[in-house]
Amino acid sequence: MNEKSHQVSVIVPVFNAGTALQDCVKAIVASDFKPHEVILVDDCSTDSKTIFLLDSLQKEFSRLVKVVKLKKNSGPGVARNSGAAVANGDLLFFCDADTRLDKKALGIFVKTIDTGVDAVCGVYSPNPLNPGFTEGYKAAFDHYNFSKRGVVPYNTFSAYCAGVSAQAYRQVGGFNESLTAKMEYENEEFGRRLSEHYKMVINPEIVTEHHFPGFAALTKTYFYRVALWVGLFLSGKGFDDAGDSTSGTGFATLAALGALVLALLVPCLGVFGSLTSTLLIVIWLVGYLGFFSYVSNAFPSRLAIYIALNYYFSVVIGMGAIWGLFRYATSAQFRRQFKRG
Repeated sequence: MNEKSHQVSVIVPVFNAGTALQDCVKAIVASDFKPHEVILVDDCSTDSKTIFLLDSLQKEFSRLVKVVKLKKNSGPGVARNSGAAVANGDLLFFCDADTRLDKKALGIFVKTIDTGVDAVCGVYSPNPLNPGFTEGYKAAFDHYNFSKRGVVPYNTFSAYCAGVSAQAYRQVGGFNESLTAKMEYENEEFGRRLSEHYKMVINPEIVTEHHFPGFAALTKTYFYRVALWVGLFLSGKGFDDAGDSTSGTGFATLAALGALVLALLVPCLGVFGSLTSTLLIVIWLVGYLGFFSYVSNAFPSRLAIYIALNYYFSVVIGMGAIWGLFRYATSAQFRRQFKRG
């Protein structure tokens, strides 16, 4: 299909997005490849600024922007499906309300689709929309890990910046609406299901900027989501094909936690504990050497800080993985939620 014959419906789930929503929509409208429509799905926002912007953006871009209002707060999966249900484009592109899409992203998405794939995921920019060391670390870490291999097959539909043919989306049934917002793995579940029947890739040339959480919020997010990823893995859905939750990074991350535990036990274990702890530190460093090399070139002044943050979050992730193993082994309810996919 010729690029000009495609119609792209951009779908944005919205819940208390505040002023970020305005930047998000204006970036989409300013894209080099003009979208057919921009569908904003309000998941029962309670923030007055968000409600005001939904109305004003619809008026400002009346020929382009549609607003769908849900009757109850249902989470991003339901919001995305609701947007897709009223979309007219042959291609659906999803992004989050706290992102700012690069102006070339939609055009590259369409060109990638025309190479014979059915779904394409983009990546985060290495520069976050909000300042801070933690925010910068997370942006750089995700950008490196999802970009380092170029265009490759992928099995998680990264709906913060990803598109799919409307036919493929509807054929597999869209997002699983039984997965609530608190379960937070609707992208992994949908991606696994989609990639079983259709070809999906990640293309690092499709970039979006994003607001990232601060130190405390990211600590909580990593711990909780890793516990869910462990449940997904044990349920037979496997690691990601690419990105920051592959088997290789998993071993390096666990090595960081093991090194800390052994270091605390050195008085009891003596030389053996000290040597083993040192070996595990080496394994962690080697596992993330590519990222550290990237940072040394892209953000040299932040190298020491990002190494420290990487070690800290590796320990947090390791603890989250152990918690996930414990929950999976002891909680039938925890195990059952992964059967819904």
